[in-house]
Amino acid sequence: MKKLIYLAGFCLLITSCSKTHRNALTAIPGVSISTQPIPADVIVDKRKTLQGTSVTTTVLGIFKSGDTKFADAPLPGSVGSLEKQAAIYKALEGTDFDVLVNPKYVIEIEKNLFVKTVTATVVGYGAKIKIR
Repeated sequence: MKKLIYLAGFCLLITSCSKTHRNALTAIPGVSISTQPIPADVIVDKRKTLQGTSVTTTVLGIFKSGDTKFADAPLPGSVGSLEKQAAIYKALEGTDFDVLVNPKYVIEIEKNLFVKTVTATVVGYGAKIKIR
């Protein structure tokens, strides 16, 4: 009987729960630009989509490992924002695109007793900004 109780306790310790959050970036409310518009064209390439994934692992709530390069993109919300920026960077890395248009995010959070893993995947179209 004792072995059964220990086995049940051990199973509870190693089980994990996960959570998936889906988000689409929309306009940021309350942001206005008071300068003159820059004459530019945004050329979107819809022939293929770009994809990037970032994973961050935190052990004991203290030790964190993950990506160290991020896109300079202000993102609303606090769930996985650094992972989102790293995923955008990875999606645009090695291409000659300037921005990611219509990004769709999938955030997966997996937790167990000692380890938390946040995975962010972004998919969108690459676009080039051409100033006239």
